[in-house]
Amino acid sequence: MDTSTYPYPLGSLAAMWSVEPAPSGSTVGMRFAYQPLATPRGGLFAIMFRIAFPPILRRIEAGWAREARKAGTRGRGE
Repeated sequence: MDTSTYPYPLGSLAAMWSVEPAPSGSTVGMRFAYQPLATPRGGLFAIMFRIAFPPILRRIEAGWAREARKAGTRGRGE
């Protein structure tokens, strides 16, 4: 994706999302690949990104799970 307008020092960013059937519903997969700019700011960003990104992904997953539960109860009178 084009990162030229991003406020982050990224040379490139790619993301892939998938949803696969699972015995109890679905499994959602997220894969990201990024290349920070070869600058001190880009290097610092890469370090901070690796620390900050896992909690961000957990928050995204929790929101999706909440919405999936809501969608699963629609039409059942719950």
